[in-house]
Amino acid sequence: MKIKSLSAPHILTVFLSLMALGLVACGGEQEVSEPTPKPVVAETVEVVSTEVPPTATAAPAEPTQQPDPDPTEVLDPTIDPENDGTLLKVPVMQEAPIPLEFVEENGMLVASGVGPIAPASSVNFTFTGYAGQSFTSKVEGGTFGNALLFNGAGQSVSAIEGRSQRWDLTESGEYEFAISNGGAGANYTFSISLTMPENTNVELSPKRFQIGQGVNEVTLDGETAPIGAAVFLFDGFEGQVYSLALSSESSKVVVINTATGEEFESAAGSTSLQLPALPNSGEYRIEVSSESAEPFELTVTLVQ
Repeated sequence: MKIKSLSAPHILTVFLSLMALGLVACGGEQEVSEPTPKPVVAETVEVVSTEVPPTATAAPAEPTQQPDPDPTEVLDPTIDPENDGTLLKVPVMQEAPIPLEFVEENGMLVASGVGPIAPASSVNFTFTGYAGQSFTSKVEGGTFGNALLFNGAGQSVSAIEGRSQRWDLTESGEYEFAISNGGAGANYTFSISLTMPENTNVELSPKRFQIGQGVNEVTLDGETAPIGAAVFLFDGFEGQVYSLALSSESSKVVVINTATGEEFESAAGSTSLQLPALPNSGEYRIEVSSESAEPFELTVTLVQ
C-alpha cells in the first residue's frame, strides 16, 4: 500500500479541520467547564391563615320592662289575666243553674258576671222574684238569646231597648234566667237589675271587708228595710277586741261567730256594740237591720 505524502500546507489544513471538530486536544485533557448555575430566586408564597377569628359574642338583651298598669284603666272582663291575655277558660257545659247574687245599689238590686259558654248550649241562673218586680237584663259578647222562665214556662218580654230586655214579674217564686248560644264557644258578660220588692225581705250577698295589718278602722254603709238585713263578713283572730258604732238609732247590729253560731247583739236604741275578745280565729258575720227603710253607716274599730 502506498502512502501518499502530504504537503505542509495540506497537513495544516487537515489539522485545523480536526481542531474544529474537537478531535484534537491541545495541552492535555480539555477542561469541561461546569455550567454557571443560575441564581435561585426565592418565590414569595402568600400564606392564607385557616384560623377563623373568634366571633364577637353579643351581650344578652335585657328583658323589656313592662310599664306599670294604669290604675284608671278598665280591664276587659272577657280577658283572663292569668292566662297570658287570652280568652277565658275553654267553655264547658253547665251542670246546674247558678244562683244570682244581688247587691243593693241606688235603690235597686243588681247583679253582674262574666263567663264562658259552650257551643249550642245555654247558661242558666236562678233567683227568687216577687210579683210587681221588674227584671232587666243586658248580655254582651256575642249574639246570644235571653229567656226568663217561671216553673219552666217562658215569660213574655215587657220591653226591649238595644241589648236590654225587661220582664215584669206577675208571680212570686223561683225564676230562671237563661243565656243561650247558637254559635261557637264564646265569652259573655251580663248585668241585671231588679226593682225592690214591696214589704218582702230579699237576702243580699254579703260584703266582705278586711281590717288589721295597719288598718284599724273601717266605715261601711248600706240600707236596711225593706230589703232585709245588710250583711258584712270579716276574718277575725283569737284575742282581738272590736267595737262597732252605728249612725242610726233605729237600726241594730248583730255579730255572729260563723264557726260556733254565737251571737253578740247591740242593746235596743243603742248605736254601739262592744265585743269581748274573740274566742277563736275565723269568719265573723255582721248584720245590720231596722224596721224601717233607711241608710246607715257602720264603723268597725279594732281596739286591740
